[in-house]
Amino acid sequence: MRLSELAAYAKEKYHIAEQFKWAEYPGYSVLTDPYNEKWAALLMRRWDPDLGEEIELCDMRCGREVLREYCLPYLSQPFRMHGDRWIGVRFDSGTDPDVVCTLLDKAIEAGRLHGFTIVLEDDKTPGNSRYQDTPLPFEKGLTGLKTAPVSAKAEPAGLSDALIPGRILKMRQLYRYGVNTPKARAENFYTQGKYMENYEDDAPWNGELRHFFPTYHDLRIHQLRGYFTWRTGIRKGVYQETNEVFVYIYLYELLNGIGAEDAEDSLRKMQEFETGYLDAGFGSSFMRRNLHRWMLELSVIRGLDPAAVRRYADEEQTDRESALLILRSPEEHSSEEIFSALCVYGGDKYRKSKLIQKTGEEGKRLFAAVWQYAASHFERRGKDLFTACFGRQMEFMWHPLENAVFWQQEPLVNADYVLNECHSYSFRNGEWRERSYYYVYFDKQLFDGLMHETDRRLRLYLKTGHPLKEYMDDAWVVPYIEAVIEEDRKAKAEAMKPKIRIRFDDLEQIRKDASKTRDSLLTEEEKGDTEETRQETQAMPEETSAGQPLQLQDGILKEEQAFPETRPEALPLDGIRKEALALLLQGLSVKPFLRSRNLMAEVFADQLNEAFYDLIGDIIVECDGDEITLVEDYRSDVARILGGEAE
Repeated sequence: MRLSELAAYAKEKYHIAEQFKWAEYPGYSVLTDPYNEKWAALLMRRWDPDLGEEIELCDMRCGREVLREYCLPYLSQPFRMHGDRWIGVRFDSGTDPDVVCTLLDKAIEAGRLHGFTIVLEDDKTPGNSRYQDTPLPFEKGLTGLKTAPVSAKAEPAGLSDALIPGRILKMRQLYRYGVNTPKARAENFYTQGKYMENYEDDAPWNGELRHFFPTYHDLRIHQLRGYFTWRTGIRKGVYQETNEVFVYIYLYELLNGIGAEDAEDSLRKMQEFETGYLDAGFGSSFMRRNLHRWMLELSVIRGLDPAAVRRYADEEQTDRESALLILRSPEEHSSEEIFSALCVYGGDKYRKSKLIQKTGEEGKRLFAAVWQYAASHFERRGKDLFTACFGRQMEFMWHPLENAVFWQQEPLVNADYVLNECHSYSFRNGEWRERSYYYVYFDKQLFDGLMHETDRRLRLYLKTGHPLKEYMDDAWVVPYIEAVIEEDRKAKAEAMKPKIRIRFDDLEQIRKDASKTRDSLLTEEEKGDTEETRQETQAMPEETSAGQPLQLQDGILKEEQAFPETRPEALPLDGIRKEALALLLQGLSVKPFLRSRNLMAEVFADQLNEAFYDLIGDIIVECDGDEITLVEDYRSDVARILGGEAE
């Protein structure tokens, strides 16, 4: 059995779509019950370098007791989740689909609350279009009651067909009942949407709605009229904030080509929506991420021009892939480009480090030279430096528009789509596959070790002060750094030598002119003297300014660096900054502390770095979103300045 079969079962029986929540972990996904938003299963796809193939695993929330009921080799303790409610499942040729699907049924059942909900209509006033949902909970076991889910399409009492616009009435009649699979729902949505493609209305509705993968069939008459009224305004350039259900139905329409001439027109209107709606402060960041993802996926499956499609890709992902291309072929790029690419994966702290602050382009040049030299000389277990740090391109299943209501009207043909040299897609035998470098397989420790040791040794070589800590695990980098430093020393020594240009074509004429001048100055007696006078000069040995030559040890200039003792009273810190630093020294998060004082993390981090810069000469904290962390290399310095001890 494969994970794709489990995902298909969950989608067909429970209308649960597989959610890929983490861009940096594309092999991980979850099955979430839409009724309570609880995870039923965590799906994992990992590359096993020893086996040379992808393995599939799953953690399922069906209770640890099933391990006693099913003594099967592919069932075990959970792989990533914790607690007695989770078990682990390994997927291979011996995994029984019936058993796994039964366990998913148990997981869904265990996560749902027992009971029923009945929806009653308020029909006390005939003809009144207002109504009220009255949910009545019942204990499990009651029978003989006709129940309906909260989303039942009960209409207000007294609302006759004569009061319903004919177009909407006809649209509702187009709905084909029967199999309620995601595929059937998407087909119904497309059929109804094309019928209502040019419909306009003028009956606003501003109530609250919540529904997973909403379609027209999930809305009541007044809600449908409210949606089409809102859509009428959108098409006229009037962007008004509304509930997310209306927004997603509108975006689903564009994905399916409803209200658009072709795929390019759909993408253009999606961009207009982002500008007019999301950029105006409506919606959420999650909605924007979905929009960008759908724009890219629609572009790929429709085979649009990759050069135009790249602008729809996630900006951070694009930057990371561009950096990979530079680091993979550093000989084709400038020092500035290589250093910028290194900072993409090493962090902005290297761009703002003391080394770059003091040396500028020289520091960047040497940093880039270390990567270039190591890239051409490193070899470990058959891997070059790039492969050791970032792995090789791998291929996994790809599910375009999986988290949207989308109907593929015509079957796709086999195709290849190259987004860039790092990222491509292929469609074969009814399946899409994605090929790329995956962050989960990066050797972050190896790369960070190279960056840290390079920064540390270049600071010593260029005498920027504030040396970093040395880590024994990073010793492998030293030969590459020292080779670059030695080459730089030689280049600088050569550059200091005086340059004398000799024009050999003029030498003969110079000799003739000199001989003529000499003969005119000699007396008759001197002209007869054929012996030339030679004078030898002896060069005096040079000394250093201190009177003694410099000493080298292990190829590194050893020099005592005296740092003035910093005093706490010399630091312009108020109580809030001192309190925040005290929390960081204890290893605690300052996020709640900043939030309680309405302080922005990024601004606060810049203020701390500015206050310490004159004393330490480098940034002491880093900011990632709302979280601030202390740079470990300066923990002891900060503790000393504050009058305390480092943890």
